[in-house]
Amino acid sequence: MDRLRRTVTGLSLLVLIEYVLGGFVTFDDPTNAGFSLQSLSISYPAVLPLIHRVFAVVLILSWILGSFYLKGTRAFRMSHITIGLMFIQAIIGAMIPATLSDPSVNPYIIIAHFSFSGFILIGAGFTAYFGWAAGSAAAGRVRKPQGML
Repeated sequence: MDRLRRTVTGLSLLVLIEYVLGGFVTFDDPTNAGFSLQSLSISYPAVLPLIHRVFAVVLILSWILGSFYLKGTRAFRMSHITIGLMFIQAIIGAMIPATLSDPSVNPYIIIAHFSFSGFILIGAGFTAYFGWAAGSAAAGRVRKPQGML
């Protein structure tokens, strides 16, 4: 597997891992019961949002660095769209703890956060598709040896 395919495969797997971590936050600690902005708790359900947020930072940084390997391909443009969606997702996610006390706003923020995660999955899928297609096209170009017809 060439470098381009390895890059898009790794980036897409990171998105899937983050999606699963977000699912654990949703199902095991749906109200962010143990997470607060003033204290740090490392007990089981309370640590899930912290892991989710730290891994999100790792995910965004790896996509930014990984996009340099994709220069000159359609996957490069798709990776920038996906990175933009991730930044919007991060901003909306940062609003969740701030709106926990306001029940009239918080459900809409959470729904927007979930919706953007679906868009990020679609963007990562297109990035992987275009990266694999570019890798296949690059692998298909074989130079003829000199002296051959």
